[in-house]
Amino acid sequence: MIKYMSFHKKNKNHSGTPVFFYVRIVFILLFMLGSVLTNAQGNSNPEALKTYPILWQQHAAEYRALCYQAFNIAQLRLNEIPTKKFRKEKLAIITDLDETILDNSYQEAQLIKDKKPYTFESWKQWVGKSAATAVPGAVEFLQAAKKKGVAIFYISNRDTGDLGATLVNLQKLNLPDADSAHALFLTNTSSKEVRRQIVMTQYNVIMLMGDNLN
Repeated sequence: MIKYMSFHKKNKNHSGTPVFFYVRIVFILLFMLGSVLTNAQGNSNPEALKTYPILWQQHAAEYRALCYQAFNIAQLRLNEIPTKKFRKEKLAIITDLDETILDNSYQEAQLIKDKKPYTFESWKQWVGKSAATAVPGAVEFLQAAKKKGVAIFYISNRDTGDLGATLVNLQKLNLPDADSAHALFLTNTSSKEVRRQIVMTQYNVIMLMGDNLN
């Protein structure tokens, strides 16, 4: 799994034209997970290809440390923003949900245990349980951002029919702005850019967070 986080804030160059600065953090998780998969390939049991990565995600100290590292860097970037910006502007963070804020590995683990394949129906059943846990560091960071007055928007390609159960899940985890006004789910396109632009018409978006480049 790769964790990708992008931060941007408005500044001005000498001509007065707004400039966006981007800082991208690409975790070495892909390399580490690749090592896990290489070991799994040597196992005669093909289920190991599914099991080893889930065990690593749920139990490896390295996974937790890398998650905390990403959110700690996000906190540092947040702290760099001048205090007057929080007073004068409407600031927002846009974040993905699955494997960025929510950890769904327990669904995968149950499917492996039951010897069942992943299906759209099994995913819907999992979402309906509102049982996903938080990615390490996610809740603390978003709560800290909210205390500074930053609005949190959850842009996800979960189906709009999953909105209610997802909000219950977010509320269970004490995540800020866990309401329908701050959740933009999949409608007619999987691209999130249109939904991001909707938020940007009303807010200065200072950070984008997600586990892929979409």
